[in-house]
Amino acid sequence: RSRTGHGPGRTTQAIFRAYSARLALARGDIGRALSEARWAGLLSDWEPASVLAAGVEALAMSISSDDGPARGGTDRLKGVDSILGVRGLKGTGQVFEILADGNDALRRLDRSEVDRVLAAISTEDAAIAGVWSVRAALAGFRSALWGKVSVGLKLLSAEIAYESIGDREQDEPLGHAILARA
Repeated sequence: RSRTGHGPGRTTQAIFRAYSARLALARGDIGRALSEARWAGLLSDWEPASVLAAGVEALAMSISSDDGPARGGTDRLKGVDSILGVRGLKGTGQVFEILADGNDALRRLDRSEVDRVLAAISTEDAAIAGVWSVRAALAGFRSALWGKVSVGLKLLSAEIAYESIGDREQDEPLGHAILARA
């Protein structure tokens, strides 16, 4: 397209912006993640890109200092329903949205919703989506609030040790900040 004088289409721009949002979130740049996710949502004419953009925006809002809900509405995802699972854009976006719901539930001290989120997103799915540190922190906070702190700390340490073998998410700005709070 560029050789004929045409720029990239809407779908291409939306995917680029959605991944830019995802990378900004991994860098811990919440403002940029929100901006890029909103642009992706506006540009997107393809559902998987829209879902990824919405998921990144929801997760960024849920880990920011804002006490408001991460996303509007009361519809909560039950789990990943993409045919590709968490390996596709839609599934990754759904993981982000579900974990955002978990962060919101933690703020409200809604134990049953936190449990639902942890059951819906396995450690492996969170790792594939690139946000195992968010799930690990959520599980750690859950143990600290409603379980034994010592057991929760052991589980969190074991999960960090296991996941860090194949991934360095704990060394990225977001992963480091999230795990340091847990």
